[in-house]
Amino acid sequence: SFVAPNKFGWPTSGTLRDFCMQGWIGELPSSFTIDFKLNFVSLAGSMRWGGIVFCTPNDYFDDMNASGDITNGYNLLVRENGSIELFKRQNSAANLVGSALATPSITSGQQVEIKLQVTPTQIIITRVDTGHAMTINDSDFRNGFVHFGRNYSGVTFENVHFTPQ
Repeated sequence: SFVAPNKFGWPTSGTLRDFCMQGWIGELPSSFTIDFKLNFVSLAGSMRWGGIVFCTPNDYFDDMNASGDITNGYNLLVRENGSIELFKRQNSAANLVGSALATPSITSGQQVEIKLQVTPTQIIITRVDTGHAMTINDSDFRNGFVHFGRNYSGVTFENVHFTPQ
């Protein structure tokens, strides 16, 4: 839902994973940057998360589809315990790419600022509010679409800036 003033997301904890395509971005180029602020409005458990899915070729994303029709792409998770993880979804498997980035735990009502940079050969993720960053060498998926998502946590997104390179 849209949440005043100028936020989008799921402001209360839920019982599901939810994803929503961000069609305003359009189809992604091979290189881009997305800056966004992720607000943890209500917490649901240390391993729960808010995040974005990117470079997925479909306009619909479901990481738990029982039929096995899981979309390829990357799923960037910002967990309530502060861990930042990048999963590569390929066919019916999801694998952690690189190592989890340990950052300070997130408290209820806290805002986390993320910068995601994608080049043809690398994915660079920075938690701007703490200065933690990681670089992953991976070039499997490019182009496609962006989806905001959450796993049970009440999260909203704001100040989302997309910059094609």
